[in-house]
Amino acid sequence: MNISKEQNLEKRFFQILPRYFLIITLFFLPSMSQADALKLTTVDWQPFYGHDLPEQGFFAAIIREAFKRAGYDIEINFQPWKRALETTQKGNYDGLLGAYYSEARSNFLNFTDVVYENEDIFLSKNKALVNYQNLSDLKDYRIGVMRGAAYSEELRKQGYKVVETNNEQQSLRMLCRDRLDLVLMSKMHYDFLFANEPDIFSGSESLLILDKPFKTYPLYVPITKKRPDSDEIVNRFNSALSELKQDGSYGEILNRFGLSSR
Repeated sequence: MNISKEQNLEKRFFQILPRYFLIITLFFLPSMSQADALKLTTVDWQPFYGHDLPEQGFFAAIIREAFKRAGYDIEINFQPWKRALETTQKGNYDGLLGAYYSEARSNFLNFTDVVYENEDIFLSKNKALVNYQNLSDLKDYRIGVMRGAAYSEELRKQGYKVVETNNEQQSLRMLCRDRLDLVLMSKMHYDFLFANEPDIFSGSESLLILDKPFKTYPLYVPITKKRPDSDEIVNRFNSALSELKQDGSYGEILNRFGLSSR
């Protein structure tokens, strides 16, 4: 049987076609399997997260695992909180690693489901304030808060004497030196600083925790609305976070850091 030139070419084409598909697949496979990268920013806020903590803190460990399951690699940059907010609002970062909700922030951020909850407390050297009954009882006192805190502007508008500082270490030092009457901050962060940075409290009598906490705030991982896929990122993260909690991985991470599930 004679085979035409065209038939021979066609036969050879179908013989080598699988090889081309293999080459193309191998060429694109790394980029197809590579996770998308997200740049997040926050302030050093131990034990939740910090540049010098194991795994950058328990909160960062939870977030990293959730984003990994959602198909994202994350990079975390630490800077002062006010700057973290401003640079994220400008779109220099994809989101914040841990933040409270506020109406103002919701204008430029999409909030995920709640990742963890944090209790904020008042500290003072004034024993007369320990058993305060209402927030209005503290209206005549200077209250130190970290610059950019969600409740800073809210308290100021209500007439409270808010003094913003670069971080809560600075607030505590000012309180110890009688330059503030109260400090409003995270209970867990205070406990960490008290145990690990005793120099902050040197030369001062013990600080007192007021009996009534200020508030318990949910912590989120908000994503900038400047990303066109912001909603998709949040949805994928929420699904992965739910999976973490259901399969026990969330609790295992907390246990790894000596914490219990909430």
